[in-house]
Amino acid sequence: MDRIWAAMKSNLPQKIISIVFAIILWSYVAGDQNPNIARTIRNIPVEIQNEAVLKGKHLIRMNTDIQEVSVKIEGRRSDVAAFKPYDIKAVADIGSINTSGKHQLPVKIINVPSNIDIIDISPPYIEVELEDIVNNQLPVELKLEGQPAENHRVLETELVPDAIIVTGPRSLVSKVRTAIVRMDVSGAEYDITRSLPIMLYDERERQITDDLDLSTDFVRVYQKIRAVKTVPVKVNTSGKLPDGLEMVSIVAQPANVTVAGSDDDISKVTAIETEPVDLSKVQATSTVKAQLISLAGIDVIEGEPVMVDITVKEQDVQEEVAVTDLVIENLAENLEVGDKPRSITLSVKGPYSIIKDLKPTDIKVVVNAQGMSRGRHDITPTIVLPEGVELIKVEPQPVSVLLK
Repeated sequence: MDRIWAAMKSNLPQKIISIVFAIILWSYVAGDQNPNIARTIRNIPVEIQNEAVLKGKHLIRMNTDIQEVSVKIEGRRSDVAAFKPYDIKAVADIGSINTSGKHQLPVKIINVPSNIDIIDISPPYIEVELEDIVNNQLPVELKLEGQPAENHRVLETELVPDAIIVTGPRSLVSKVRTAIVRMDVSGAEYDITRSLPIMLYDERERQITDDLDLSTDFVRVYQKIRAVKTVPVKVNTSGKLPDGLEMVSIVAQPANVTVAGSDDDISKVTAIETEPVDLSKVQATSTVKAQLISLAGIDVIEGEPVMVDITVKEQDVQEEVAVTDLVIENLAENLEVGDKPRSITLSVKGPYSIIKDLKPTDIKVVVNAQGMSRGRHDITPTIVLPEGVELIKVEPQPVSVLLK
């Protein structure tokens, strides 16, 4: 102060010097009593600005926890003392980010009066992680729990809708493997209609509780439940087997089918019949598909298609054949045949395929005249038949032959 005062006295008029001196003295005293001080305000939450614009870019912020910073301010003691910490506000603008990944956002302090200076922000940046928003369509699966009433069964199911769209961050959507609704059918006897919530599961069948958007949160379930019964299949036939074939067996496979219907309708069903199987088309042992005759209110739920095993065999038939060529063997040289039957009637039996084409010339009737003399002889002939043919009867028997 002494140096300042000396300089002023040498250069200024006395009155001015007095005024200036008073001002300097006041400033010195005021500065000494109200000096500049610094203060650190901690745990200031950082507000993310313009986050709504991310949706239009199909982006979403993943680390949604509130980050905090510390701010060091400076100013006159009285100003700093009068400053209210809750007035200060820390912000970070996310609106300019256009890509997924991790990004550093600078922190800006606002709502600070002009007589307070910001001399430090710690940390000066906050980290944000963005992910792409993606969609994935999944079929909705119904999981039934419990069992319906005895002799009843769950049949067709209708889900409305039967698929949903899952929307959210890529990392979360990629975890979803199934969309499931669960319904208890314990003791049920009639159809069930319910609106059920959708639950999401990962590949390990763990429920996903992350915040994901679904195109719908509920599915309308229409579950059909009917009484069931196992009944025999009755095979109907039409026509007759071709000539030469006879039936050994005709059997349905399976022999029984399971039918479903209302309790009243199912109680009336004792068998399910087939449409007629045309036997005239059967040429050999074979298996054919049979259509079942529909009954009103009754559905076949197990056993179709029904196949019919038809086992046939060739029929044995009996036929009479007149053979006119009687062969005399071993006749002595001095003898000749004076008289013999004009024909011999043979009753034969054998497979239809052989008998139907059998001709008299296929049969040989032989009389052995060895050791015989002149005169009439009654001889039992030898009959030579084709393989597979059985002799039943010979007329006349024995054969009368005159030798002379």
